[in-house]
Amino acid sequence: MRRCLVVATATLIFASSSSAVAQVAIDRTVRGQTWTSFQSTINLLHIVEGVGLADIGDIHPVPRILREAFLDDVVQQLGMTGLSMTLFLSGGSGAEPGIEPVNDNADPFVLDDSQIKWFAFDPYVRDVVVPMKSRVEARGEPFWFRMVVSTARTFHWREPASAPGEEYAEIVSAALLRMRDRFGVVPNVLSFTNEPNNGTVDPDALGFAIRALERRLRRVGLDVPFGYPDTSEASLAPRFYEPLARTSSAVMDRMRFLGFHGYNGSINGSQLRPLRDLALRDGLQTMQTEWWFSRDHRRDIITCLNESNAVVYEAFALGMGPAARPKLYGLTASGGTPPILRYQGFVRGANWHDIFHFARFIRPGDVRVGTASADARIYALAFEKPDGRNVLVLKSDATTDLTVAISGLASGRYGAIASDTSRKAQLLGTFDVTNGTAAVVVWRNGITTVTTDLGAVPVPPVPTIASLIPALDGGVVDQGEVDSGRSESDAGRGDARCDCGTVRPAPGVEAGIQLASDKELREGCACGVQSPKHTSLFVLFILAFGLARRSESRKRRSHADSC
Repeated sequence: MRRCLVVATATLIFASSSSAVAQVAIDRTVRGQTWTSFQSTINLLHIVEGVGLADIGDIHPVPRILREAFLDDVVQQLGMTGLSMTLFLSGGSGAEPGIEPVNDNADPFVLDDSQIKWFAFDPYVRDVVVPMKSRVEARGEPFWFRMVVSTARTFHWREPASAPGEEYAEIVSAALLRMRDRFGVVPNVLSFTNEPNNGTVDPDALGFAIRALERRLRRVGLDVPFGYPDTSEASLAPRFYEPLARTSSAVMDRMRFLGFHGYNGSINGSQLRPLRDLALRDGLQTMQTEWWFSRDHRRDIITCLNESNAVVYEAFALGMGPAARPKLYGLTASGGTPPILRYQGFVRGANWHDIFHFARFIRPGDVRVGTASADARIYALAFEKPDGRNVLVLKSDATTDLTVAISGLASGRYGAIASDTSRKAQLLGTFDVTNGTAAVVVWRNGITTVTTDLGAVPVPPVPTIASLIPALDGGVVDQGEVDSGRSESDAGRGDARCDCGTVRPAPGVEAGIQLASDKELREGCACGVQSPKHTSLFVLFILAFGLARRSESRKRRSHADSC
């Protein structure tokens, strides 16, 4: 408390003092990109404490009430406005959700939808994409959604020699139409492959596929922009982009984004600036579309946005990693046997508060402005909001706390929010700026955000299942808490009708919800009756076991009588 009071006082009185250790100037005449979105990928959201999709047997075992609380936290607390979803075409692994098509028929121009396994595609769109879209738009902000096609494994079909690329175009366009017609979602960008530099697709085959896809989308009236090449390193992107730019003017007419990943140390100015210049030359925008957290991802974000002019930044991934050591989020479960797990809730990971300093305060429509730091230990990133006020993020590499004198701030009321490797985000103090200057403290190896969003901290704790569900009579989950929405592709998967007449999804479609007590989960109807299918199997098992015991008992009695 004493430190907070001292810092708050310093921010109020430090305007012309000569004791400043570092200086940062904001230049609002230097204009950069207009911000679009911080995004994360959702395709690993199902991972829970060492239990993956292959063990669970379905797309996600997360109950609706927990999914909704999780998405509330992602949008309302962390501040993300975008998602990325992968469309897996290979079908090579049951642990990677997406769609896993076999070749539907020999004609790439006649789609047999029944041959496509939509069971993984539909739940992600319905249960994650649509609810998050609604939450972001309820804030009055645009939802950003990217779909990327994975071509990392051998396709389950052969492209016909007479129509190369058409099978690819058929399934990708079918997925886009299904998403639009069933769920009202159209991606803001389609990345038609991922990391081509890693041999994920043959360049010639990809060329045929992209051209065929463009023709198909034009024919069905889908106006989906393209993004490419999403190489694993920023410096490799031009090598794959330039040949494409020379092959098809129609494809280039759809090209809007130059995508790149941040691996192998590529988040640095020498790699990012050429990419930025290439995008500016061709009228494109840059987007960072995959980057796991580095040793200092806080510095990476500042460098990336300043040097590449990126309008999208991905923190990969929302729920990746064991819940005991999550990066961004982790889902927690205890006890039970898949597909029935006892869920406790979710946790914010070690990097959550770092991403919070950017995603919560840099909003869609904000415009990056120039910054200059006189101290090499201080990295600065600034944006201007539509009302003219600023948001400024300061990252320190210093081994001691630093006071940073800021100049060029727009007039208004601000707050300083700080965190470091051991302390979560907290408000240091609030102050009024009238002459463009202020001073704030940045903790050693810490980060401080100067913002007009004064209600962001303290961040409320994450909810638990016990806190989300009211007291339930006898531990039975209310039917209203069970997600009953299913796609047509779920039909015929063993659904059962309860004795009360309610149709209940088969196991794996929706797991039960953990109650406050450690009672056995009941995932069925409000009546609490187990499904006939499971009850019948259980009864048959008991009867068989009982008959076997009775037969054994009779044998023993017969043997005793004979003796």
